[in-house]
Amino acid sequence: MPKSCLSLALALSIVWGAADKSWYYATETGFTIRTADELAGLAELVNDATESFAGKTITLAANIDLSNYGVDFNEGKGWIPIGRVAPSEGSTTIESFDPYSFKGTFDGNFHKITGLYINDGNRIGSGLFGTLKDGVIKNTTIEKASITANISAGGIVGGNIMGTVLNCSFSGEIIILQFNGGGIVGYNFGTIANSYSIATMGGDAVGGLVGTNDGSVINSYSNSVANVEQPPSAKIGSLAGYNQNSIINSYWNTEGYSAGVGYAAFALEEIITGMSAEEMQNASFIDILNSSLGEQYATWLPDTENINQGFPVFEWKKDDEPNEDDKPGDDITAIPLTYSMESLQIQGLAKAQKLRLFNLKGQTLMERTVLPSEKISIAHLPHGVYLANISGKTLRIVK
Repeated sequence: MPKSCLSLALALSIVWGAADKSWYYATETGFTIRTADELAGLAELVNDATESFAGKTITLAANIDLSNYGVDFNEGKGWIPIGRVAPSEGSTTIESFDPYSFKGTFDGNFHKITGLYINDGNRIGSGLFGTLKDGVIKNTTIEKASITANISAGGIVGGNIMGTVLNCSFSGEIIILQFNGGGIVGYNFGTIANSYSIATMGGDAVGGLVGTNDGSVINSYSNSVANVEQPPSAKIGSLAGYNQNSIINSYWNTEGYSAGVGYAAFALEEIITGMSAEEMQNASFIDILNSSLGEQYATWLPDTENINQGFPVFEWKKDDEPNEDDKPGDDITAIPLTYSMESLQIQGLAKAQKLRLFNLKGQTLMERTVLPSEKISIAHLPHGVYLANISGKTLRIVK
């Protein structure tokens, strides 16, 4: 094969991300996301100000691998975060968070997100989410991430203005070129609660949990290290690089990094404890964390499978099995739906309805609201037998 043809074939074999917004309908208030492409679709909807998702909830229903949005995506810059600062502002001021921030509730549902890669030396507000305002991100974990950015980068969210980050965890590398880098949040003017981080950090105003804290950090811990020798002026701490407000009932591994907080300026309250790795791996530390649980706080558990170096964990989902109430019934009856090898055709509905598509194992492949007359592509599905459920009726599809 000529080299030019071989190069073309190799290029065509590379799978890059393609944002999927087919799950979104403006009139809905609850959404389910199962794929990296759907998560990228969420980013597009927020970043172009189509939807802030205020008053709406997005639930993750599967573990997600973002590798297709990694080093070969976005001119090598990788993942484009959900939410961004206004370009006219050019900084993470409160005003810069409108109208491009996520303002809804994102429930990771104790699934894991892997393959998060960002390498953008100009970006302000980086992470899985770029900016959060008045919203909630909960029950979400990021594993083995690599983030390099300019200002305000966090594994979960770059900038948090009056939002809440709850029951979240991060493992990976956070490198900040200027300031505000944290394993959970880069710049925090909201609440971080019941979360933990195993971060390798570098830069100024960087911390295992939060870079700069102007809000509250509650009942959390960090097992983080600095990646290289930092200049004496750098503000680095295992919990926070720079604290200007409240950090309470929070703990750090002194063997990873000696200082819990790099610099405290006008801090309102600090109740923090440095501990050895052995102490934090002990059952008594789990009891300490669980003694301060608030509403919707996840219960801390021992790391019996050694997935977190023996440090306390949450009960993350190990598979993507659907809930019992999501599985299709056995009755195959008439349904307002026809199909071909390429598409499903909705017909005869009086109003929009929820459509679910399953395989024969009961696993959900598609869940979305459909209009009374709508064509939905199934060309991407491999040959096989599927079940489509709509209006309480189920159709067997042989493709």
